[in-house]
Amino acid sequence: MPKYVALLRAINVGGHTVKMDYLRTLFQAVGLSNVETFIASGNVIFDSKSKDTQALERKIEKHLQQSLGYEVKTFVRSISELAAVANCKPFSASELNQHALYVGFLANSPVDHAIKKLLSLRSEIDELHVHGREVYWLCRAKLMTDSKFSAALTEKTRVVRKSELMGFPPVACNVRLNGTDTVIAIRDALVTMDTTAEGRELLATLRLDGFTPGDMSLFEGIAEKYREVLAQV
Repeated sequence: MPKYVALLRAINVGGHTVKMDYLRTLFQAVGLSNVETFIASGNVIFDSKSKDTQALERKIEKHLQQSLGYEVKTFVRSISELAAVANCKPFSASELNQHALYVGFLANSPVDHAIKKLLSLRSEIDELHVHGREVYWLCRAKLMTDSKFSAALTEKTRVVRKSELMGFPPVACNVRLNGTDTVIAIRDALVTMDTTAEGRELLATLRLDGFTPGDMSLFEGIAEKYREVLAQV
């Protein structure tokens, strides 16, 4: 029986929380078997007799909408299709060793004029390649804000909902260790990292501009979501 992977877009964001065991039951309810979830990523592995991935996408999307009350865009790929994505090498090994590669999954293969419009966004920073239902984006920017491709998409995107302000990624310590010499030394090393050539080189590798001392209230949104998850366990 063919095995597939469903990539679910934004199933656990925007105030929504779906436990993975419940998600598995939703997939089983539409006749899919050997259902497994990969951590809480929204990626689901399953078996199906169907060989029509688009029909599977429509069936899964419809059932998730009915069960959860909101749309969950679904992209289904067979194991062989995912292997082909992993094995596709549109850019040189030297480029891949130095820069970040992103893969975008599409519902359908784009038509010629759409591909032409997309490729018009290529630049010295952004290199794009379209193959089948995937878009490969090689980003040479040290900071994502330097990418015109990312900015071009953002500028033309209609904002439906803005998330609350959250600090991420935090570097935190156990509250009992706060104020100790070791923690203070680590904090000072991080905060001043952008003042030396070696530090700036490391920040560029991490794709960060730097570290700043955090206001604890900035992370309350994350803490609240953590408490919501614990309450449902």
